[in-house]
Amino acid sequence: IVYANLVGGQDGVVFDGGSFIVDADGRLLFQAPAFTEGLYVFDLSDPRPVAPEESDELDQMQSALVLGIRDYVSKNGFASVLVGLSGGIDSALVATLSVEALGPEHVTAVYLPSEFSSDESREDAQEIARRLSIELLEIPLSATHQALRDALPETPTGLADENLQPRVRGTLLMALANQRNALVLCPGNKSEIAIGYNTLYGDTIGALAPIADLYKTDVYRLAESLADRIPRRVIEKPPTAELRPNHRDEDDLPPYSELDPLLGKIIETNLSRTELIAAGFDPELVDRVLPRYYASEYKRRQLPPAIKVTPKAFGVGRRMPITNAYRD
Repeated sequence: IVYANLVGGQDGVVFDGGSFIVDADGRLLFQAPAFTEGLYVFDLSDPRPVAPEESDELDQMQSALVLGIRDYVSKNGFASVLVGLSGGIDSALVATLSVEALGPEHVTAVYLPSEFSSDESREDAQEIARRLSIELLEIPLSATHQALRDALPETPTGLADENLQPRVRGTLLMALANQRNALVLCPGNKSEIAIGYNTLYGDTIGALAPIADLYKTDVYRLAESLADRIPRRVIEKPPTAELRPNHRDEDDLPPYSELDPLLGKIIETNLSRTELIAAGFDPELVDRVLPRYYASEYKRRQLPPAIKVTPKAFGVGRRMPITNAYRD
């Protein structure tokens, strides 16, 4: 049997290659490399069994994401991308994968600090750009943010004011992308997307969301494997959106080590509240997460396409109602 597989990305789907030949007894006679196009000649007169290629999960994930970025950008007629580089792990990973996919000359990082951005974040963004040999632009938000505040009939406070900041970032990134004929890449991960921990028309803007099918814990695992390019401090520091003083993700969310296993059961196996609690999850955690998951469907409908690397990704293959959402 000769099995020939496609290689390449089509929107969010990546065909992984790895074509192979097996004999009548199911023994492997030939296997092509994964994620690589090639022309191979096999001599059927002298078939000899071979050992299957050892595959590492993180290597496969990285290869799929790199190929997905490369093909999405090139097949849509673009050459360059912009990444809003915050100094955090998500945007650092997206920038790193983009450089591997396109080359450093085709990736521009943009650091957009607000009044709440730390010196550490600026230093980390600069170090990431230096290691990747990419252009880094810095565009402060404060003046534009204040102009939007002043334009409103009521001074925004709380969440309304916090969300203005990523929306200013999104507007500036899109304007720069239009000017440079480049694509903006969205740095959102699956954990944030699952519970709506993002800002529509802000950090969700872009043409492609490369890591939107990676849970936050997967982001950390993949970043660890790329630690020669992603600074150790970026991997180890507490994640933060820096939208208010001393802001950390865990001020608003459960720890990702607790959140991701629960999200996996909700998304991958569609367990109900009753089933989740029966499976051993803390009822308080379930009751904190499940309503946010249901309520965020409208946001997920408006996200850029994600590169699929898990059995169940958010995207065109998923159809869930927004208004009459399913409940336990």
